[in-house]
Order: sequence, then C-alpha cells, then structure tokens
Amino acid sequence: MIFGYARVSTKDQNLERQLAVLEPVCDKIVTERESGKSTSERLELLNRLSHLREGDTLITHTIDRLARNTRDLLEMIDSLVERGITVQFLANS
Repeated sequence: MIFGYARVSTKDQNLERQLAVLEPVCDKIVTERESGKSTSERLELLNRLSHLREGDTLITHTIDRLARNTRDLLEMIDSLVERGITVQFLANS
C-alpha cells in the first residue's frame, strides 16, 4: 500500500500544495498541523510508521516534511528500509 505523509509546521502554512501532489499517487494520506519540533512529538507520523508493513511505500512531498534534521531522517529511512518499506520524496526525486 502507498501511504502519503503531509505536515505543516505553523498556522500560516497550509497542506494544499502537498496534498495536490500526494493524492494522485497515494492510497491513504496522513496529515499533521503545527507538529512538534522533534519526531517523537509527531503522533500521526509515529502511528503511521508503526503500522507500515513490508512492501508498503511512504511518500512525502519533500524531505523536510518527514524529518527536521539529517540524523533523524537517516535513522528513520534506515529503519524503514530494514523493514522492507520504500521511502520516496516527490519534489526531491
């Protein structure tokens, strides 16, 4: 299954641009608004990650929507790939 993840960090941002590119390619999309600064504070993301299975794909619009720093990003991708999950970034491909 193909899952999308969209996130905005502030009240002034909106999800429309992210959703416009995710909706045509994803089976289901999870969104977060005004998410926490650390990955551990993003409950929707953590919930989705725990439910992903081997063969699933996780897609975000850009790399910075998935993680705020390189260390978190690399750890997350490494963990997902080890579980047989594909990670894609549409605007950074």
